[in-house]
Amino acid sequence: MRDYLLDLVEHTHDLGFIDLIKVTGDTNKTSIVGIAEDLSVVVEAEFKNPVPEFAGTSNLHSCK
Repeated sequence: MRDYLLDLVEHTHDLGFIDLIKVTGDTNKTSIVGIAEDLSVVVEAEFKNPVPEFAGTSNLHSCK
């Protein structure tokens, strides 16, 4: 799970405007939605394969 989290941080933190990432997963898929604080940018993505460790819903806050 650590590698997946590092990948999420690598792809969103450097953008500088994604403050919150929502990760939703089940047995079929794992999806990610990132939102800028001013709602000007929304990033949606899906892992190629489901990640069992992300079952359910998690909110990850950016560290500034």
